Amino acid sequence: MQTMSKVSKSIRKARRKGFSYDLISKDLGISKPAVRRVEQGHYPSKENAERLGIPVRCTTCKRKFPKPKSPRVKPPRIGRDAGWIEYCTRKVKK
Repeated sequence: MQTMSKVSKSIRKARRKGFSYDLISKDLGISKPAVRRVEQGHYPSKENAERLGIPVRCTTCKRKFPKPKSPRVKPPRIGRDAGWIEYCTRKVKK
């Protein structure tokens, strides 16, 4: 997975070689204004970050989005559901 600094450095190198923003944007798959913003060091939006292979971050606080958690399972009802004895007699983590 790429990082933001690697992408911005590659854009700067391409600009020094004489490539236009139009060619760079077609190569990366994002718009010309987004290429300019990334070159200046601004973090891209969610869609552009996914296209560039950069970790998706919040646009306001720049934190990584947490991975989605698995849904919580309801505990079994005592005396009615199967496995309630094992649930009630299990060790509790401290």
